[in-house]
Amino acid sequence: MLVKKLFFFFCLCLCIGQINAQIRPGQSQEERTKTRSSQEKRYWFGGSVPLSLGLFGGTQLQLGASPMLGYKLTPQLSLGPRVGFLYNFFSARTSNGTVDRAQPINWHAGVFARYKAFRSIFFQAEYEFENQAQVFNNGNQLEVFRINQSNTFIGAGLSQGQGVFKSEIMILYNLTPNANSLVSPLVPRFGLSWHF
Repeated sequence: MLVKKLFFFFCLCLCIGQINAQIRPGQSQEERTKTRSSQEKRYWFGGSVPLSLGLFGGTQLQLGASPMLGYKLTPQLSLGPRVGFLYNFFSARTSNGTVDRAQPINWHAGVFARYKAFRSIFFQAEYEFENQAQVFNNGNQLEVFRINQSNTFIGAGLSQGQGVFKSEIMILYNLTPNANSLVSPLVPRFGLSWHF
């Protein structure tokens, strides 16, 4: 809980310290256009498209999207929201010989802060709320249980590419993993960004 409060306080201080007026009294139309154009260049978009295949005593397919919107407070520091949806398809043979299927959807929403330390290396801190489906095969059928949890991530990444489109890879560490989960606290992400 303390980590969440510190992260929120950090982001709030950064926002308050960087806020400035968008349009000043007495600006000409040309100055307003330049100001608006300058503000538009502060926005960038990114995200990832998770895809995985696996076996858990059956077949598993995951496909999703995690878009994010960043606002550059400075050329190096960005803040913004991030959301994600993950479609899961599970198929397994039960003890009576039939095949059971489950198709739950996971979702998450959160905020992030990203600092571009070098031309292509960045650091990221992120807080998210996640609604995750866990599927168990009890022998007769697949059962879906939902878990709500808060995650706090820190990590680093590498952004590569020419022009406004770049590919990125990052590794994040979950500071607040679910104690009952067998999932690794290390989370790799692959994605694209535009104007980062």
